[in-house]
Amino acid sequence: MTIDVKRIDHAIFPRNFCCDLARTNLDACFIFAELAKCELETGMRGQAERSFGRAKCRYEATRQLLNRVENDRNEVEQKTDYLGEKLDFLRKELYQAA
Repeated sequence: MTIDVKRIDHAIFPRNFCCDLARTNLDACFIFAELAKCELETGMRGQAERSFGRAKCRYEATRQLLNRVENDRNEVEQKTDYLGEKLDFLRKELYQAA
């Protein structure tokens, strides 16, 4: 008996799953990046570093997912690139405040 691996893969991971997961990661990342910015502005450096770390973690996870995103790939890539720029700027602000 032959197993149709491709069909099973699509049943387990629907086509939109990776795209939805990437978008969810991006949303969480933007929230944590904004939170880190607000915490830094109010002098809560430790909390800002933690929020920045959470944002960076989700950013890296999204980068890894990009190879599996089929639907709306350009949109997800553009948002991921923009987020990377925002995180670079935030990282500079964090280390300048040190």
